[in-house]
Amino acid sequence: MNKKIVTAIILIIVAVAAVFVFLTRQEKQVPPPTGGGDGAEMILFYGQGCPHCAKVEEFINQNKVDEKISFEMKEIYYNTQNNAEFREKANTCGLPPAGLGVPLLWYDSSKCLVGDVDIISFFNQKINEGGNK
Repeated sequence: MNKKIVTAIILIIVAVAAVFVFLTRQEKQVPPPTGGGDGAEMILFYGQGCPHCAKVEEFINQNKVDEKISFEMKEIYYNTQNNAEFREKANTCGLPPAGLGVPLLWYDSSKCLVGDVDIISFFNQKINEGGNK
């Protein structure tokens, strides 16, 4: 077969694979809840070095969220036990295992928020409602 045709086919396959990977790695956007939670356990899963996680952490620190709302923070990049729990909790929310990302906030036993914008909005709403501590 002609070298140019083989090269073109390989480039097309690589391009299609790259688009597929990009699309499956996008964060699943879940709309923010309309009401507050019932005070059930909340876990914020994050990854060390994740820029979106850093935005949430900065918001938490600047607004003293951890003094107003009870939640745990669990790092998943370097802690395999936390990563397994992260995947389990995401599954309870019906999120597909492929392309899961952080930050992810799990709350009310089966609800998840993914991404810095939705999580910061949720925390803002909870603070305005008086928190849950």
